[in-house]
Amino acid sequence: MSNRKDLLDKLVRKPIQSGLNANIRDLSVDKDGTFIDLVSNKRLDDPLLLDSEHLQKKIVLVNFFTLRNEKRHHTMAKIAQLVKQLGSNVGSSIFVNSITRDPEYDTPERLAAFAKELEAPDGWTFIRAMNGADKHINSKMNRVRGYSSALEVFYGTPGGFWGTFPIDNTPEVTAHRLLDSIPGPKPATLRRAGPARLDQQKYPWSARAV
Repeated sequence: MSNRKDLLDKLVRKPIQSGLNANIRDLSVDKDGTFIDLVSNKRLDDPLLLDSEHLQKKIVLVNFFTLRNEKRHHTMAKIAQLVKQLGSNVGSSIFVNSITRDPEYDTPERLAAFAKELEAPDGWTFIRAMNGADKHINSKMNRVRGYSSALEVFYGTPGGFWGTFPIDNTPEVTAHRLLDSIPGPKPATLRRAGPARLDQQKYPWSARAV
C-alpha cells in the first residue's frame, strides 16, 4: 500500500511531460473502465489521484474545457483569475485539475504555451483525457455531485463533500468561499452548539448580556 501511495504522490507533485514547464498529464481508459497514465504506463483506479496522501484534507477543483471553445466561454481565463485570488494556497491547500475534452487538438505543446500565458502555478494540472477518458471522469464527478455543466466547476475534499460553482462567479467571492472550506485542525475541546452561555460572551453588549 505504501508503494502505491508513494507513486501517487510522485504523479501529483511532478510535472509529468518532460521538457515542459506546465504540469500536463496524459490519460486513457481501457474497455473495462480502468484508467492508464500514458507517460508512466501505470493503471489507476482514480484518474485524479484523489486517494493520494498529498491531497488529503485539501480542496480540489475540477473543470472541463477545450482550447477551441476558450474564445467563446473564457473558462480558463476565469479559472486563472480565481487562481490569482487564491495566491499561494494553490499548490499547498488547493489544487486545480483542468481536463481538456479535445486532446487531439490540445497537444502538450499547445497546453504548455497556454499554461504559460495563464501564468499557471504549481498545483494547477492540465489533463489530456483520451479515448473517452473525459466522459468516464465526468461520469465519476456526476456520481459525487449529481449533475455537471461545461460552465460549472467541481470543488471538494477527497472522500468528503463535493459541490459546484458557476464559472461566472466573481473570483473574489469564489476565492473567499473556497478558503473558508479548507479543512482545519479539530478543536482541542468541543463546544456545545447554540448561543454562547452568559459567562462565555465575547462582547458585553450582546443581546444575551442585556
